[in-house]
Amino acid sequence: MLAMHMLLSSTAGKVAARYAEKRAAEVASCFADVIAESLAANDRMQMQLIAAAFQRHDVSAVVIADAAGRQVYSTDRLSSDQPPSHAILGRLASSSPRATWQSQEPFILASHGVRFGGGPIGTVRLLLDRSDLEASIRSANIPVFAMVSLGFVVLTALGIVWLHGLFRALGKVTCAARKIGEGDLSARVPVDGTDEVAELCAVFNSMVERLSSARQEALSKQLEAIHAMINSVEAKDQYTAGHCVRVSGYAKEMLKRRGVQEPFEDFLLQSAALLHDLGKIGIPDGILLKAENLTAEEARIIQGHVTVGAEILSHMDSLKGVALWIRHHHERWDGRGYPDGLSGEAIPFPSRVIAVADAIDAMLTDRPYRKALTTEAALEVLDKGRGTQFDPDVVDLAVAFLKERQLENHDATDAAGDRRLERGLQSA
Repeated sequence: MLAMHMLLSSTAGKVAARYAEKRAAEVASCFADVIAESLAANDRMQMQLIAAAFQRHDVSAVVIADAAGRQVYSTDRLSSDQPPSHAILGRLASSSPRATWQSQEPFILASHGVRFGGGPIGTVRLLLDRSDLEASIRSANIPVFAMVSLGFVVLTALGIVWLHGLFRALGKVTCAARKIGEGDLSARVPVDGTDEVAELCAVFNSMVERLSSARQEALSKQLEAIHAMINSVEAKDQYTAGHCVRVSGYAKEMLKRRGVQEPFEDFLLQSAALLHDLGKIGIPDGILLKAENLTAEEARIIQGHVTVGAEILSHMDSLKGVALWIRHHHERWDGRGYPDGLSGEAIPFPSRVIAVADAIDAMLTDRPYRKALTTEAALEVLDKGRGTQFDPDVVDLAVAFLKERQLENHDATDAAGDRRLERGLQSA
């Protein structure tokens, strides 16, 4: 047991060090994508806002330079009792603009070139706390190593005693494990009987359940950093405050009426709905908050938020599918949407759900140019868009949800009126 513990600790340490370096490079690339619009517009206030969001999540210092190498913005939040050495800060300011990382205990230096409009416009350089990164990765992976090792020991022990039954169970476990390796954590092994082999299958299923929960927890932690950026986008405009949360809630209600679906898929789709406007973080306030009609160039910049948001999330392995859904949430059923002009079933189903949920919230909330529509008016708009702008099946889900909510509100209003009438009769 001691040898197993030492082996697990050593392996976890190596994995944590390797993935800390990978995470640092991903953070630098993500930061470069987010900051591109602000650097191009020389919007220092937006740079400071974005840097502050990243600094709340393991980023200790930020340096932003323009294409000529001149420092545009820098910040450092290291505590006074653990200051970086002069040599480390020098490396941070002069590191290569290529996507890279360099280890400087107890920090990791990461840098990435910033591109906008097809050409380089500058460089971002980040200083990340190595100990915090490795600790989070180590704590996430040690339970997985332990469960895998325990499963191996259990399988080996049972194989010595009951070879025939175990080999049959192993075939089932292997088939399920192959699906799990492909990312499908809905795979389970049939549990037949009450013997030790059946117990093995039950233990395997329990392990997969825990892995599924761990994956959701890991995703939730990743989303915490992005929530800060979403809040900074919505804080710009009082009319869109809470928009992303409401869109996610509408998507959840529509999924309830679709029937049985793997819980993790529902979680991902709701997360995609929550993050669908992430790309707007890089759009200048002068365009995002403009009340007048947009010029053709301004409209093009606004439409670009879908590709910017998808690019940000594509650097996170666990959110690459979500990135694709966000890219296509402004496609239309008839093929007249953007950015790729997809139509019909070629549009990912989650993107179609987000498109309808986004439209519902736009209609049912006040905007600078009009008051919120009534539920009846919103239902009419959805019906007119059926088969042209929206997927007809998704419209059916939305109509069912809105009518149920309308009926619940009507019943609640009637009940309140009955209570007022009863109090009036008692006082008469």
